[in-house]
Amino acid sequence: MYFSQQDFDELVTNHPIIQQLIHAETVVWMNPNQSPVESANLSLTSEDVFAAEQLLRRFQPYFEREFGIPLGQLGILESPLEEISDFQRAREYSTNAKIPGNLYLKCDHDLPIAGSIKARGGFYEVLQYAES
Repeated sequence: MYFSQQDFDELVTNHPIIQQLIHAETVVWMNPNQSPVESANLSLTSEDVFAAEQLLRRFQPYFEREFGIPLGQLGILESPLEEISDFQRAREYSTNAKIPGNLYLKCDHDLPIAGSIKARGGFYEVLQYAES
C-alpha cells in the first residue's frame, strides 16, 4: 500500500504516537477500547524476572524429555532470526528509499511446541499453575 505525503501527514496528526515511533522513542499504547489495567499489576521487578527464569529452568528437563528438543540455553525459549532480504528489497522498491543495514524477522512462530508469539507468557502461566 502506498501512502501519499498528505495521507501520512493526516495519519501522524490523528495518531501523534507515530511521531514518537519515527524518532525511535519508547512508547506505550493502551487500547482505548479496553478497560484500564490497575497500575499495581504492571510493576515488575528484577526478582519477578529471575523467578520466571528459574521456573522455566526447573521445567527444562520435562520439555527436553517430552518434546525431544532443548529449549535454548539454560531453559530460555529462544526464537530464531531470519534475514528477510527479499522483503527489504520489495520495501525499498515500493517506497523508492534505501533501507540501511539488514532486516530480520524474529521467528516466534517457529518456537518449539507452541509456535506462537505468545509462547513465553503462555508457558509461564501454565507452568506456574502446574507447579502450584
